[in-house]
Order: sequence, then C-alpha cells, then structure tokens
Amino acid sequence: MKAIGGFFELELPNQPAGSYHPAAMPLSTGRACFSAILEVEQPRRVYVPYYTCDSLLAPLQERGIEYTFYALDAHLEIQSPPVLQAGELLVYINYFGVKQVYARQLRAHWGKQLILDNTHAFFSREDPAQGWAYNSVRKFFGVPDGAYLYGPYFGAPAANDTISVAHLVDRLLGKQSQAYTEFAEYEERIDNAVRGMSIVSEKLLSAVDYQACIQRRQQNFTQYHHAFAQMNTLPIEWAGLENTPAFCYPLLLPQELDRTELFSQSIFVPWLWRETLTRSSAGYETEKLITQNLLPLPVDHRYSQPEVMQVIEAVGKLLGRK
Repeated sequence: MKAIGGFFELELPNQPAGSYHPAAMPLSTGRACFSAILEVEQPRRVYVPYYTCDSLLAPLQERGIEYTFYALDAHLEIQSPPVLQAGELLVYINYFGVKQVYARQLRAHWGKQLILDNTHAFFSREDPAQGWAYNSVRKFFGVPDGAYLYGPYFGAPAANDTISVAHLVDRLLGKQSQAYTEFAEYEERIDNAVRGMSIVSEKLLSAVDYQACIQRRQQNFTQYHHAFAQMNTLPIEWAGLENTPAFCYPLLLPQELDRTELFSQSIFVPWLWRETLTRSSAGYETEKLITQNLLPLPVDHRYSQPEVMQVIEAVGKLLGRK
C-alpha cells in the first residue's frame, strides 16, 4: 500500500521511463548479470581472462563452477583461443571499451558460447538473440546501482532495495574524503544476488543526455590521444568508437609511474585489477605488465578541455617532459 502524507522522499526526475538499452533487462550490477547468465546456462566450465577483477570470479566460485584462465596478447586479444566444448562458455572483456571490432569477431566465431563483458562499454548495444552481454551503469554515471543484461533471460527480479546514495551525495557536496570511505564501504556490501535495477537509478538515468555524454567522451579521448599517441604502447582501435565511446583513455607506458603524485594533485587515476599481481598462477607476464603500467585516464562527461589538459600536464611532468 502506498503511503500518503508524511515527509517527502528524494525528489527525482519524473520523466517518461526511458532507457539507452531498451532491449536489455535492467539489473542491479554487472555481477548480478553474470549470476543470471550462470543460472540460465549452468555451464560446467567457463574460460575467463587472467586480466580481470576477482568480482568476476566470485559468482563462479559461489556456484562451484570450474573456470580456466586464458592469456591475452599485447593487443588485449586472446593469445590461444580454446576450442569450446558443449557446456563451456568464454567471457571476454571489451577492455576499456576500445575492443569493439574484436568483440564482434569473437561473437561471429563463438556465437552464444561467448559472454561479452561490456562493463567498460556502456554505449555498446547488443542483439539479445545473438548471445549474452552485459554492462555496468555505475562505471559511467553517478547512480547507486545499475546494469543492463542482453540475452535470453526472462526473469523479472524485484527492484534492488539494498542501495546507498550517501557517497554520491557527499561527493556532490564536495566531501571527497568522506565520500570515498562511504563508497568503499558500499562496494564491500555488494553481493552477487540477481536483483532488478533500483527505481532511484532508473529515474536518474531517464534524465541523462546520452548524446552529450558521448560527444564529450569522444572529445576528451581524442585530446589525450593527440598528447600521448607516440608513447602509448597499447594499440587503439578507432573503429567502433564513433558511437560507443571508451571507458577511459588507456595509456600504457613502458614504465610504472608513481600514482601518488597524481593523487596529491586531486587526479584520481584507478589502479585496475591489482589481483592479477597476487594470483599464484605462473606466467601471464603481459597481464601483469599492463596492471602495473597502465594509466586509465578519465574521459567522462564531467570534464572538458581544461581538466584533460591538467591531467596531460601532470602525467607529462611525471614522465620528465617540460
């Protein structure tokens, strides 16, 4: 029964429901999407990239599903593609959102045995009839939860009621340190349960100007590339980036830079997937090198030419450039 009277709830946009992914199922997180896929497919084995976070492995471990790591080459492509048997699936991550063309090639090769992890490629729309894919909203927008699942999933899970918005509000208020602590605590509480997207995120996302966000990301990405193309050792696939802009500008350097120098200037560049450095598996030197040396530079719609130039200059000083 809907409550009548009393204090007011959070005032959110009351626009007609809209989604950038109308053909997808809105769920709470990328992990929820992956868990839903495993519930439907019940595979006996899943091939996963070594260069990934432990949160991708958690739903597999929770269900006792065997998984096998595979290696990447310098182009972030599968070094030795396995021959998939019946009951086997393979997860490929569209790394940093710059592997659109290669992801399409893998889909053509493996069809429905491929799970495409588009958590770095929010703007990539997929065909549910071709196979599984999912993304993550929180990596692109300031919402408490959200992901979109493509594929033959016909469940209708209840909306997520475990969200917190404290970290989002405090960052908006400029309380950066407090917001980060709250964000870290919130991340620790997120589990692998299959839940629908919260009404808070759905309403907030209905007000996003997606085309403006796409344009700003493209501009920022191009500005970084003009500055760093000659020293970036990671090949950039430009095809496909016109309408599906990247998660970040992935600057891969020959050496590791001291990120604390950037942090001291309030430039927060994440260190992605440090788990790869602590796993006991032998080999995977390419993945470990990328983990240590990659700088995922921010390109999102919050920033424009002045902020991007500030990052470029700060990285340039660390590299000894004048």
